[in-house]
Amino acid sequence: MDGNSFRDRVDARIGSELDRRLVDRLVGTGGRARRVARVASYLMATAVYAALLCLLVAGGALLLLGDNWVQRALGVLPLLPMVALLLPRRSDEVLHEVDGEAAPTFTALLAEVAQALGTQPPTYVAVSEDINAFAGRRGLRERRLVVGAPLWAALDWPGRLALLGHELGHFSNRDVVHGRYVWWAVVTVSTWIDLLTPHGLISTEGRTPVFATLTTAPLRLPLVGYISVMWKVHAAASRHDELRPMTAAALKRMADGYRHVW
Repeated sequence: MDGNSFRDRVDARIGSELDRRLVDRLVGTGGRARRVARVASYLMATAVYAALLCLLVAGGALLLLGDNWVQRALGVLPLLPMVALLLPRRSDEVLHEVDGEAAPTFTALLAEVAQALGTQPPTYVAVSEDINAFAGRRGLRERRLVVGAPLWAALDWPGRLALLGHELGHFSNRDVVHGRYVWWAVVTVSTWIDLLTPHGLISTEGRTPVFATLTTAPLRLPLVGYISVMWKVHAAASRHDELRPMTAAALKRMADGYRHVW
């Protein structure tokens, strides 16, 4: 659906209004603001898990202790958000996995960059068709690194090295959103938003399905605002300013030895 649709504009406005004052307080200079933001990140993640627990208890109680089939049927509703987390999420992005055996030099470079940053190398590396790059977690053990081919082709070798250092730096415990505890809270809220977002199933001409949008708005808009605040707080909590000098120094020592990779 068009990114400038009515629903998207409303969601963006809600998120912007809800996070404005909180972010202004958290992004101020100084370590104290950063520490406060980190605590806020974990508290917001904890609230998500508390909501999950409440849904599980409520649904389980109705299913097990309901006096009739109506109450037991209603017990399924609180469990739907949890079931949604177990379903595979559809993605239109095309990824081409990088075979470590076919690219041993690149794999060795990733390992050395990760070691310089004090973290483990990614377990899954892929190339996409987007002008983008990202690192994240999937499941309990998979550490993903995806690099867009257009972005990679546009960078010179120092830029490519800096890109790898930046993305792998997310795993070095200096960016709270990439920690499992906070990351899965973000994934949970994102999944709920997807579940409550009409994807044009009612409209066959690409228009926003107004009735479905208005019906789901009371549940969707608070979640949109909440995840918007979460991302802003995570940005304030990330210690990139402290990471850059260490990254630059470590990568500078490695750069000359890997010119042939590019």
